[in-house]
Amino acid sequence: MRKKLYTLVIVISISFLSCERRTGCLLLENTNIGLCAITDTWSCQHNDYSWAPYEGNFDAQGKIISSDIWTPQKSHSMSLQYKQILYCDRVLLEEDDVYYSPYMYNTIDGKRHEILSVGYDHYDKSWRCTYEYAIKDNDGPFYGFHTCFVEKNKADSILNIWENLKR
Repeated sequence: MRKKLYTLVIVISISFLSCERRTGCLLLENTNIGLCAITDTWSCQHNDYSWAPYEGNFDAQGKIISSDIWTPQKSHSMSLQYKQILYCDRVLLEEDDVYYSPYMYNTIDGKRHEILSVGYDHYDKSWRCTYEYAIKDNDGPFYGFHTCFVEKNKADSILNIWENLKR
């Protein structure tokens, strides 16, 4: 009996340490912050655990953050690949639009694109943009990649260049 009670206490404790679990994707309303709006043509994959860490100031108090990956069925933008939403309980934390460049680069693992992530932290009310760009290996035919944070206006500029190249 003691073992069963101890097991029950552990299960209840773990459930208190998790954010409220959803069975489906979090439905967002267009917040007019400049990111792509999700339409009824997009598909969603819900994840109980986030694919990416949350870097903002929200204190999850040990709770696990969930994520949804939204993919446009018809290309909203030629470079847009997907949108990731991070949230805990009913608190929307972060929204990221992820774009691939029109360029392909040879790496030792195969070919890949440069990646631009334009993110907005809804909790901190701030932009968080990252850019993974190719760096040529001087001694060989391959490229490596470096990731850095960029300002929102720089991210917009990169995206405009990519969009103009695809037209």
